[in-house]
Amino acid sequence: MQKIRIECIMVGGPEHGRTLIVRQDAARPQRPAIVAMDGELCRCAALRRTHNGVTRCLLVHPHASGRQMRDMLTAYRTTPTLARSRNQARSRQSKSLPTLHMGMSS
Repeated sequence: MQKIRIECIMVGGPEHGRTLIVRQDAARPQRPAIVAMDGELCRCAALRRTHNGVTRCLLVHPHASGRQMRDMLTAYRTTPTLARSRNQARSRQSKSLPTLHMGMSS
């Protein structure tokens, strides 16, 4: 089954600024929601697709300040996409970006 790759940036909380890669089933896409290290639920506040087909999301912690959200929205709009080639993405992903698999498994 085909998967959708979503780049998520955490806003606020103990993981502020951390980038995650979330993979979801293409047949059942949902807005990502992640439980932070402190147990709080971080929900997707902004979701967009870039010109080269990458989907990006801002995951907002319930205690994120307005300033943190504003700063991340600014970075979110100007940040270049992650590596384009499959091999570059794998090597970068294995070094620094955890991958979360969401949705039903078969």
